[in-house]
Amino acid sequence: MMKKQDAEERVYYDDLETKVTASFVAGHKKIILPVERITDVIVTHKAYSMYLCFTLCLCAILIFCLAPFLPAFFGISIPIDKIWFFFVPVFGAGCIWFRFIYEHYVELYIRLDDGKNYLLRVITLGKRTVLYDIADAIRSALSDYRGRTEEEAARDTDSLKLRRLRSMMIQSELEMTPELRKLVETKPKIPKKSSLSA
Repeated sequence: MMKKQDAEERVYYDDLETKVTASFVAGHKKIILPVERITDVIVTHKAYSMYLCFTLCLCAILIFCLAPFLPAFFGISIPIDKIWFFFVPVFGAGCIWFRFIYEHYVELYIRLDDGKNYLLRVITLGKRTVLYDIADAIRSALSDYRGRTEEEAARDTDSLKLRRLRSMMIQSELEMTPELRKLVETKPKIPKKSSLSA
């Protein structure tokens, strides 16, 4: 029975790391989230961090390029070894940080009904369209799920209304006394119009 249900389940997106179906979303680190608990899909970009590390690298290059001219301008002498001692670690750290931010630039979070955000997937800047496709697939699964639940709720309310109507009819039939039933069943006598009134 389980295999038949899995075969009929609609798959919105599937690759090696992420799978989005009509009932669940599975991601890296073995995260499996049911669609009925998902409230929102959030795609974030680390633009501010990218800006900071890029600025750090540019400042290090600027200091390295201006270092030979600054001592003469201020009237002090700085050996070139001191400049390299500052430039290499700062520029290297900036480049490593830039590479890390580039590899983890776009993140996909899923917000659940309890308010927690789960990181589903992280992707590079160059492959961000994959993450956008996953987000669209999750949104499609959510809209289909909400459509199904609204249809089920409408069916439930219609059947509930019918049940209430039937119970009211049965209850009204039980409450009718013989005298009341006789009044309802008899037709009222309509007086004939006389020739004088015409």
